[in-house]
Amino acid sequence: MSFPTCPLWRGFVEKLERAASLKSMKDADLLQRSFEAVRRLRRRDSKSLPQEIRKALCVGVQSPPERARLLSQVYWPLVLTTNYDDLFLCAAQEEFKKGNLDEPFSVLGRSPMSCQRVLSSLHESTEPILWALHGFLGGQGKPLTQTDVNQDTSHELIVGHEEYRQVTHKEPHFRRAFAEVVRNRSFLFLGTSLNDPHLLGLFEEILALGGANPLPHFAVVFKGDEIDRRYLESRLNTILIELSDYNELEPFLSQFVSAVSSARSRVSNWSYSMLAPARVSRPTDTADLELVRGRITLPQKGECVALSAGFDAKRQLLFNKSTLKFLDEARAEGLLGNTAEPELLRSGDHIARYPDSPFLIGVARDTESAWDKRDLRFVFKATFALLDEAALRGFRVLRTQLLAAGKSRHFPGRFSLTQMLRAYAAWRRVHVDGPELRMMIHIYARDATFELAAGRIDVPELLNCDDFRFWVEVSGSDAKDVERQLFFMRGDVVISQIAEKLDLEGDGWMVSVTPAPTLDEGRRSFFSVKGRTLDELGVMPGSTLRFSPGPASPDLLDSMGK
Repeated sequence: MSFPTCPLWRGFVEKLERAASLKSMKDADLLQRSFEAVRRLRRRDSKSLPQEIRKALCVGVQSPPERARLLSQVYWPLVLTTNYDDLFLCAAQEEFKKGNLDEPFSVLGRSPMSCQRVLSSLHESTEPILWALHGFLGGQGKPLTQTDVNQDTSHELIVGHEEYRQVTHKEPHFRRAFAEVVRNRSFLFLGTSLNDPHLLGLFEEILALGGANPLPHFAVVFKGDEIDRRYLESRLNTILIELSDYNELEPFLSQFVSAVSSARSRVSNWSYSMLAPARVSRPTDTADLELVRGRITLPQKGECVALSAGFDAKRQLLFNKSTLKFLDEARAEGLLGNTAEPELLRSGDHIARYPDSPFLIGVARDTESAWDKRDLRFVFKATFALLDEAALRGFRVLRTQLLAAGKSRHFPGRFSLTQMLRAYAAWRRVHVDGPELRMMIHIYARDATFELAAGRIDVPELLNCDDFRFWVEVSGSDAKDVERQLFFMRGDVVISQIAEKLDLEGDGWMVSVTPAPTLDEGRRSFFSVKGRTLDELGVMPGSTLRFSPGPASPDLLDSMGK
């Protein structure tokens, strides 16, 4: 899919042969030719092989081809690629900057840790993943950065026959992870060689162990392709989409993107009852909690609306363009006075009001800060305060946006959603015999609606359990030596208790949370945070709490943690 910016396989092998000063063996198998070229280059200087592959891919920084740009316009939770280049990644990054994608991809390779993260993504809400099966080399779509260096998996490069053989026989963790992905997801094969004996060997192993695949796969092929169509359809359960030639690929992708983005059958809302019996004798007309796909609507009788806002240096509230348009609609309908202005935000408060109206404002910010500082921790507090205010004023329904989930957020919208769900559940537990108040959350963030539709956000668990799931990673002295463990704990658990369970001794550790609750919170010393709770540190459902080696001096640790 990187052609014509990068050469096709034959052209790529020919460039490697020239780099290795080998005479091209045009009648030989391409895998064998690549093996000979790579062996010569490795013997000459194994450290220079990644650079030689970069040269063979393209000269200098190039723009992603149109087909990569088209693909990047679709929300893909998991992309498997055998390409080495970063062209699709760069196209997706451009879409992210435009606001068309909710978060950038994480690049993972074939290491045990990467395979574990891929498998976790099948069942829980995570960032989109680009799984580089044959290794990843940046520098084609943009100049190399430190991030690219961190993502570089050149040590996992598969080019020649020898590397293919090693993956087949020496990396059982990868084969098992690949098998589980194949059996749990439908694939769309684009630009993949479906007569590659090594790829087909992986599929044969999956079939031998697990039987016929329960999900169909799809593959774009061309009339001239030398593939066993009957085998693909009957054995691999793959539906073939046949095009006449490569010139039809981009029109097909354009049509595909349009179809995925257009109106179609999909879940429009999710409803939950907080006190549903084990056996429901008849359906209820109203749910306690409703998640609605789409932008917020004007309040009906007995309802109030909560809008998300920030604030400026004068503590005046700031709304985005869509919210300002919504307020204009409210004025046009007579629900809000033409001259009505919201209250000034007081330090320490997380809500404000439009006086004498059904409009509340949630401010998920550090309101004691001098600037508009988004803080994921305050989504819970702001939601709880909004529920209190709505109940105090006698409303039966609180209709709200996702808080702090606008385009300038530094965390995915799904984290805002999980915090609001936890706040509603906590509020209901506090007010067991209090007023009945429904909450309707209008969700426009695509990552949140996708995760709900895919079942990767467990709403009943968030509503019923005080404790929550999060990941803990412990790095050794080697950055690639990482231990990963899933924890179920309450938010009031102290960080030192986590360290004790992990047998981490001494204060020589650095601690970080992903996603960070604020933009300025990075790695901190264990010495400075060991007495804080998970809630205080900003750990929440789906977060990753990381421990990595750090300086051993308490004085230095304390200064680094501030």
